[in-house]
Amino acid sequence: MLEKNRLQGIGNVYLKTTNPVSKKWYICFKYKNNLNEPKIYQKTYDLNEKPYVINGVVNDKTTVLKARLKRGNELVRELQDMLNDVEFDVNRGVFVEDAKDILFTKYLNNFIKWKSNKVKASSLEAYQSVVNEIIKYLNDTNQQNVSLKKVDIYLIEDLVNEKQKLSNTRANYYLTVLSNFYSKYLIKYLAVLKQDENVISRLDRFQDDDITKHALFADVYKVFNILTEHKYYLGFMAKVIFYTLHRMDTITQLQFKDFDLEQGIINIPSSKIKTSKKLTIRISKNILTDIKDYVRLHQTQQNDYWFGYNNMIKNKKNKDSYNIQMFGKYKLPSYTISHHYDEFRKLQTTDKDIFTPNHTLYGFKANGYRFYKDGGDSKKFMLTDEQIIKITGHSNTDILKKYSREYEATISKEIWDSL
Repeated sequence: MLEKNRLQGIGNVYLKTTNPVSKKWYICFKYKNNLNEPKIYQKTYDLNEKPYVINGVVNDKTTVLKARLKRGNELVRELQDMLNDVEFDVNRGVFVEDAKDILFTKYLNNFIKWKSNKVKASSLEAYQSVVNEIIKYLNDTNQQNVSLKKVDIYLIEDLVNEKQKLSNTRANYYLTVLSNFYSKYLIKYLAVLKQDENVISRLDRFQDDDITKHALFADVYKVFNILTEHKYYLGFMAKVIFYTLHRMDTITQLQFKDFDLEQGIINIPSSKIKTSKKLTIRISKNILTDIKDYVRLHQTQQNDYWFGYNNMIKNKKNKDSYNIQMFGKYKLPSYTISHHYDEFRKLQTTDKDIFTPNHTLYGFKANGYRFYKDGGDSKKFMLTDEQIIKITGHSNTDILKKYSREYEATISKEIWDSL
């Protein structure tokens, strides 16, 4: 607790309730004013609203009661954190320092803690990635000590414009996360801002160009070689996305125990895929040999992650970095390799005609779609969309439309010559 608050005899924060099904719950702490009169500071937040209390009646479902208690404990910690950082005026019964004077970065980090109980681990990693990049941007521009009050539309515009250099999609994703941060956390949850103070709501989204946002590489095999020469795991990740048609957040969750190399298949658990449906896929011969060779030469363990790491190393900037390897002991955050790919594109030595802002790592899925629609290496067996979703795990072919808009499968020469 802040020293001044402790010296004023302010008590610890607690959840005030007589029983679990009480309609009125409060988050409180006790204190005395300068006249030595006992006082209590209390707030209800959303503890007495839906889904916990509906039309004045407590929802007594076990899951809801547990969720309400969990929410109450979260709010206790939040208010306790407030007492740790902000002076409380015992005579007026209010916090002296405006909550808007607290560092913007502190709110961002607390937002991630708050989000940790509300989203899946893969989604949390994506949020963490954005927050890390925002904090890095603030540090790089000497704005790390900016308070919430000083964050205006111009700062956010500069940040998002920096990300727009990579792609409109990336910039829009940052806006999505920031919108959630402002509307759900700062305004609705903490109530430190009012709706009309939401700077994100005044920013327009960039228009997605479905044709170019995941542009196809003219020579994907040349690109594989370039990426592999730069960093092996970049080239191999590109190949894995290309041949499996799966997302990085799925790929980085896969462990050796999910592989059956003898059968040449991967059994993807429902917990590791966006569709939440268990899926078995075949491993392309173009990457299966590399996997088998690695396993044969290394003591791979069942719980090792396909793209993982065993330890940290110092990068060129003398900062800790993941020592990425195939089948590492620890799980690699899904955004890491994507960031490394973006950094590679920015290098002066990188061919900017090949690696444009629209040529994304995720875009290798679009290249892979073309590969299968064109009949693979042999050009003999052109897969239909119905067959391709057996690889991706989707329930219908609608999801493939975003790739088909980028690519129209050519009619094979064999069929054409037979017409």
